[in-house]
Amino acid sequence: MKKMTTAKITVTGIVQGVGFRPFVYNTALQLNLNGTVQNDSAGVEIIVQGKDGDIDSLVKDILSNPPILAKIDSIKKEHIQTDVLFPAFSIIKSDSRKTKSTRISPDAATCPECLEELFDPQNRRYYYPYINCTHCGPRYTIIKDIPYDRKNTTMAGFVMCPACQKEYDDPTDRRFHAQPNACFECGPVYSLYNSRAQILHNGDNARKISEMIREAGSILEAGNILAVKGLGGVHLAVNAYNQEAVLKLRLRKYREKKPFAVMVKNIEQVSELCDTNREEEQRIQMTDRVIMLLKKNKNSHIAEAVAPGNHNLGVMVPYTPLQHLLFNMLDFPLVMTSGNVSDEPIAFKNDTAFRQLADIADYFLLGNRDIYIRTDDSVIRLWNKHDIPLRRARGFVPNPVVSTAEFGEPVLAVGAELKNTICLGFDHSLYMSHYIGDLKNRETYDAFIQAVSHFVKIYEKIPKIIAHDLNEQYLSTQAVKKPPQKLAWMKDCRRVVIQHHHAHIASCMAEHQLQEKVIGVAFDGTGLGPDNTIWGGEIFIADYTGFTREACLSPVLMPGGDSAVQEPWKAAFAYLWKSLGPEKEDTLHELFREVPENQIKMYLYQLKNKTGVVTTSAGRLFDAVSAIAHVCFHADYEGQPAVELEQAINAVSDESYLFPVEKSESSGLVEIVWENAIVSILNDYLAGASAGTISVKFHNGLANGIMKAVDSISAKTGIRKVVLSGGCFMNEYLLHSMVEKLSASNYLVYTHQQVPCNDGGLALGQAAIAREIHKQELEECVWLYQ
Repeated sequence: MKKMTTAKITVTGIVQGVGFRPFVYNTALQLNLNGTVQNDSAGVEIIVQGKDGDIDSLVKDILSNPPILAKIDSIKKEHIQTDVLFPAFSIIKSDSRKTKSTRISPDAATCPECLEELFDPQNRRYYYPYINCTHCGPRYTIIKDIPYDRKNTTMAGFVMCPACQKEYDDPTDRRFHAQPNACFECGPVYSLYNSRAQILHNGDNARKISEMIREAGSILEAGNILAVKGLGGVHLAVNAYNQEAVLKLRLRKYREKKPFAVMVKNIEQVSELCDTNREEEQRIQMTDRVIMLLKKNKNSHIAEAVAPGNHNLGVMVPYTPLQHLLFNMLDFPLVMTSGNVSDEPIAFKNDTAFRQLADIADYFLLGNRDIYIRTDDSVIRLWNKHDIPLRRARGFVPNPVVSTAEFGEPVLAVGAELKNTICLGFDHSLYMSHYIGDLKNRETYDAFIQAVSHFVKIYEKIPKIIAHDLNEQYLSTQAVKKPPQKLAWMKDCRRVVIQHHHAHIASCMAEHQLQEKVIGVAFDGTGLGPDNTIWGGEIFIADYTGFTREACLSPVLMPGGDSAVQEPWKAAFAYLWKSLGPEKEDTLHELFREVPENQIKMYLYQLKNKTGVVTTSAGRLFDAVSAIAHVCFHADYEGQPAVELEQAINAVSDESYLFPVEKSESSGLVEIVWENAIVSILNDYLAGASAGTISVKFHNGLANGIMKAVDSISAKTGIRKVVLSGGCFMNEYLLHSMVEKLSASNYLVYTHQQVPCNDGGLALGQAAIAREIHKQELEECVWLYQ
């Protein structure tokens, strides 16, 4: 008889709340193994007794066939000595005494098994809008603390009925230890309210919720705005075929032109609205249920006001039981946009939803399961069969970016001002937060403070080092320099100041685990340089410990500073003033006759007196070209001029404007010079050239100019790895052009695939830089610039 062996197996990763313990339990039973399995704050611990070969088979099954939502980071098996003989295999209570380092699962879309039960009249959860199991449902958005047990979630106040408790306690049931497990008898329910918060329907059984959903469908069909609570917050929904209803939503939400996302019933309806390929259709149906940018079908019946002047449409399919119930009643797609007034964070509590959205929504469909952490929908584009994240939130968070380099001390990076996210780095992982938003108001700042507090709590890691942007005007930087009482521990942390574009390049390097020096192209709207000018069209030689500024767009004086972001005609005026000279003042007056004369005179006064900021911003260059071509004169949302300029491209062409590369006598930097291109753009516009022609020639020319600058740097240094980062590379045409040109010249090109290239990914780079600065015992980053 073979000798019995006792082994301890430790599994780390996303292994809690995903059916991992019952999976181990049932596999162990099949292999005739005895022992125990339990959650602890490091992951899952298995003590197993049996034959060596059977224990090895258990390990093999864990690695090759884990539950669908599980992600294994590591598995360690070690033989142990014990006098205990286990009579059977059992699941035992969680151990929360150890350091908290387990990974939390993101929220997941309703699984096929739950969907089948949802629409089965014989099932006790028929039409129950909170149906879930260990394969699906809320995770991150309801967790207050770990281990992931019901008492540490927003389900703590709902006591399970005997039937639910029986499922919860049965290791052979897929709802075994499903923490949000509930039903009509014991769980949360949805109710329909009018705009005065008065209940119209209470959906506490299948019949009532069926009536309530039918009424909600009628409300939407009539062109009303319905606020609907989801996994991470409240959506504002309207009939996406109804132009008048969509315009009403825009008016009330103060969102004039920024595209809305739509939710459709199924993949068949996706194909009716958009031109899709097989990869896109598969990707949009994955458990994270992202909003995916797809090519709009010209023959679709989507209201023009959903995405005005845009060839793309942001589309998602249902991911909560309630959404599936709604679409079972509807035959039209819905605009599903964040429940907020523009620039504020998404509403996620019922009382605040009534207060904040009372002037927007006509009706409210809200449930009484609390959301603990607000989380927006994630947005991606599929490019070259890879995700290009535009907003990283629900479905992704809090999955970390894994690193080969280890953090000596926990690091907190607080991100930028726009599209803020934070990052907590420890061990070999960088945990990016959900999308927080633009830190320009109290509500978003409070959400930022909550995000920091929550990360520190759930991972039980008090950072020793805090990384922040060079710009002291950012609220994220101010929070570190003068921390609120809730974050008083920040006073004892070492602060690492990081230049904005260095962080952009480092974020892409961290994704790809690059350690050596690279040529980094960081093109975006704005970021403070060490010389107190505004950078944004930068090419560096960089690693994590520092950078050398090698090239940039030629600078321009920009009166009005940030006001040019909302009024791109100002950027156009500044670029033309430098390119044409004062003697062409009459031409500028004629070109900008749509602008009030008093504003023109004020702007001319500032230019003549050299009042304003000096900038190398690529974003402002895009704004200028967009305004000169009369594509966009006034911006309703950040990036609109560049988005609409790219959208104007309607034909493939190799034509380009000239962007020569010259070494500046004053700075010694290689500059990508745009003056001749700006004059040519103006001449083409005055000669009647289309916006599409101007746009494609501009994009091609700028890509050629960047390529020349990269070639000159590579020739000098021998570096062949090129990193592309910054918000300008959300532009698909520019990204494709640069990757194609660089690859054709045998460069190794790295682009973002895990975090956004815009400021939403900046915190990742900040954390990676701070890690290396501390690890190499450096005082600060090394910045070489002119």
